[in-house]
Amino acid sequence: MRRVRALGQLLALIHEEGVSSRAELTARLALSRSAMGTLLAELEDLGLVQVDETSPRRRAGVGRPSHVVRIDPDGPVALAVQLQADSFLVADVGLGGSLRDLTAVPLPPEQRADVDSVLDLIIDVVVGRLRQSRRRVVGVGVAVPGLVSRYDGFVQRAVPLRWVGVPLAQRLGEGLAQQPGTAWPLVANDEDLAALAEHRHGSGRGSRYQLWLAHEHLGLGGALVIEGELYLGSAGFAMEAGHLVVNPHGRTCWCGSTGCLETEVAQIGLLRSADRDVPDVPDLAGAVDQLLADAAAGDDAAVLAVQRAGRYLGIGLGTLVNILNPDRIVVGALLARLIDFAEAVVTEHIRERSLVGAAAEVPIVAGKLERPALVGAGDLALQALLDDPAIAGRLPAARRAATPS
Repeated sequence: MRRVRALGQLLALIHEEGVSSRAELTARLALSRSAMGTLLAELEDLGLVQVDETSPRRRAGVGRPSHVVRIDPDGPVALAVQLQADSFLVADVGLGGSLRDLTAVPLPPEQRADVDSVLDLIIDVVVGRLRQSRRRVVGVGVAVPGLVSRYDGFVQRAVPLRWVGVPLAQRLGEGLAQQPGTAWPLVANDEDLAALAEHRHGSGRGSRYQLWLAHEHLGLGGALVIEGELYLGSAGFAMEAGHLVVNPHGRTCWCGSTGCLETEVAQIGLLRSADRDVPDVPDLAGAVDQLLADAAAGDDAAVLAVQRAGRYLGIGLGTLVNILNPDRIVVGALLARLIDFAEAVVTEHIRERSLVGAAAEVPIVAGKLERPALVGAGDLALQALLDDPAIAGRLPAARRAATPS
């Protein structure tokens, strides 16, 4: 058991750190040189890491150079799926958070609310990927824009998809059951998974209490990572930050409340504040991009809309800082652009609501990952491997895809 735990700790550290030196890893885990050598040799034999003795890395510029340790680029992967309002994404996610072979599958408007049709399509695509994969597949992780039970992958509600009460993990698991060696799919909220990915591989690395906030596709969501673990609440529905009321006299939200952060700050709210048409989901990002570009060019209505959103974002962040006391706030790319434009307004309203002066100085940084929810879905499925790296030796051999002659 100690060996399994030590192997898992070492692999998890390499998974999060990326390239490290053997000396750095030895110091971080407080192991002897011989113990580290034994563990690294086992991880190499399992096809999980590579120890490069030809490119030594000097630690802190002193002492003898140490061997470089990195993730094996041909090691096992997880198959990650991210459901969105108008499509779903599928990609291979390897150790270290590497994302490869991204595919986007559109969902026509008439198909999106038809659960059976969408699930059949997802299963067909996933089965095809599993059969053609050249690498060992650990499992399948799925990111969903909605309320997901932490215990059984049951989707209570996914508004962008108009789903209510869908046993997603069970349905996908039954559909994939005929694929040899395929683990039961794991399902979680997309913003929770995005937060986890940014904490492990992006702008949240090194933080102890990371608050995540984003509106990347449709709506606005948040998540909290405490000492490396997601805070999910009793059932998995915690941190629905988009439904924090910031304007009691504002617009009505789909949740039944009034003036939620999502209705005042997210894409649709931004466009309505500038009195602009709200397009269908595939064109929504482009419309918001144009609004921000117009604001930067000095368009009065666009400037007022962005400043208004900045005010309510500051109110929401100030409240969240008071409640959660994070040491870092990581925001998605689109939200980061809004903050850049309305930084003074956002900061002013955070300060006004901060009970402790230092709370207003919490750093707000943009996320680094291009597809954080997808990477997080991969991490979800890779967790079993991180907990017990020895399972790599029990995975089915990589399938050989047909190669054109």
